[in-house]
Amino acid sequence: MTPNPSPPQFVQPPHQISERVSGGGDISDKMLSRAAAAVKRLSNQFTSLALDEINALSDLHQEAVANPEERTEIVRKIFMVVHDLRGQGATFDYPLLTRIGSSLCTFTETLDTFGDKEMQVIRVHIDALKAVMTHKVSGDGGPVGREIAQGLEIAVQKIMA
Repeated sequence: MTPNPSPPQFVQPPHQISERVSGGGDISDKMLSRAAAAVKRLSNQFTSLALDEINALSDLHQEAVANPEERTEIVRKIFMVVHDLRGQGATFDYPLLTRIGSSLCTFTETLDTFGDKEMQVIRVHIDALKAVMTHKVSGDGGPVGREIAQGLEIAVQKIMA
């Protein structure tokens, strides 16, 4: 008969990856300062990058209008671009961009088919996104910005009803 083996031991590996990513430990003031500085550096480029994405949305929209049989697939691409853009809007002090993007995301992810009316709603959202970034409308856009966003949201509700 063989002797009883020793009981199993559980080894907890070190969390080297999290230490490298976060600097180890809790979030420090230094880490927050570095993050704020990075956002500030990127905010100078954000307008240009956002306009590039919005121009890509316009191209996708034109492609969808020209190819009705491929609209559902193309609109899914539009959703992905807008989804990323709306998240960035909040980071770089463009909550109006985020609100308009959220409206467009809700619209494009809810419907299964996209006729001419739906394509018009997508177009006006893209135009509004472009106006926000072209005119660098930070914040909520004031009364005019809020009215534009609300109008787009109402258009989405009417089409989806």
